[in-house]
Amino acid sequence: MGDGIYGAEAVAKHHFNTTPDRLSRSQCALIAASLPTPLRFDSGHPSSYLYRRQRKIMRLMKLVPVFPEPEKKHN
Repeated sequence: MGDGIYGAEAVAKHHFNTTPDRLSRSQCALIAASLPTPLRFDSGHPSSYLYRRQRKIMRLMKLVPVFPEPEKKHN
């Protein structure tokens, strides 16, 4: 993800000062947008191209169904 940062936890902390489970959808899309070439497209310093990719990914995210949580078993 640029600057020798590897993994979701490291990029969340370095670029967004948070943990992966607290990343927003927008932040997740920005990270995903940088994945083809993370050394060139740094989510910590996004270019206009990276922002366009982020918007496209966010549009696509709306098409993915969200599954309900599994039912809890009652004893």
